[in-house]
Amino acid sequence: YDIGHFDGTYYIAMEYVRGQDLRRIYNQEVARGRAMPLEPAAHILMGAASGLDYAHRQTSIDGRPLGIVHRDVSPQNILVTYDGHVKLIDFGVAKAEGKLTETRSGVLKGKYSYMSPEQASGDPIDGRTDIFALGITLFEVTTGVRLFKRESEIETLHAVIECNVTAPSEIVPGYDEELEEVVMRALAHDPDDRFATAGDMERALERFLIRRGHPTTASSLAAYMQDLFAEK
Repeated sequence: YDIGHFDGTYYIAMEYVRGQDLRRIYNQEVARGRAMPLEPAAHILMGAASGLDYAHRQTSIDGRPLGIVHRDVSPQNILVTYDGHVKLIDFGVAKAEGKLTETRSGVLKGKYSYMSPEQASGDPIDGRTDIFALGITLFEVTTGVRLFKRESEIETLHAVIECNVTAPSEIVPGYDEELEEVVMRALAHDPDDRFATAGDMERALERFLIRRGHPTTASSLAAYMQDLFAEK
């Protein structure tokens, strides 16, 4: 909202988001002794996909694609407000065409355990690397298993590059087939085999929710959040 200088200190004023990040939401479910239900998980990731699609489609004043890539999609950077709105935050390491500074060759930006194989390899990336990160997040919050996280950073990077993904149904018996298809497509090793756009993933999650009879409105997500964090 504002940027300035006061009493010797520079500041940035940003929106205050009254809610919780997806990591805390997942942990709250665990504290209550249950796994995160598929419907609110898909609903939240649908919102995050919508935000990514908006960022990916941004153009300059003269209509040139800005080529924005978040590069740091993770549960900590997906916020859900108590009134049911999803916010994708922290574009601090985002890649975009026309930036004044560029990442040095060989420097990796983002959390290693949420990188795509091409990002971990230092290869050129586009918006599909963010789709992969959404797939990791959806996999983890619905199975309770960390997908690529290992004991060390180098082991984590090797796991990401190898990209051996166990189907969610092999971890959680009875895992919904349609949602598993969404997860596995987002986690394809080859970017060409993933959803072409974050908007495509958003619509696939919406279809899943409609089939399950779960409302895709903010009010339904608000009810979930207000029940889960009633003491807040």
